[in-house]
Amino acid sequence: MTGPRLAGRVRFYLHDTFPVSEYERKVAHRKATLTLGAYGAFTVGAIANDGRTPLELDLATVGPETFRER
Repeated sequence: MTGPRLAGRVRFYLHDTFPVSEYERKVAHRKATLTLGAYGAFTVGAIANDGRTPLELDLATVGPETFRER
């Protein structure tokens, strides 16, 4: 099953311990990318497609074990 095609802008929501916890990125080639450094895992949220597509990813479920355990 596929969802709606990603378009427009995506707003990312990070943990509130980040100095800036919200970012907005333009979709390019059907992707919106946010690259940043972090010490440990947290849940990142995103809103896409003019608010019609809420997304959430728990970073403790992906990536290297040393990152997940911090």
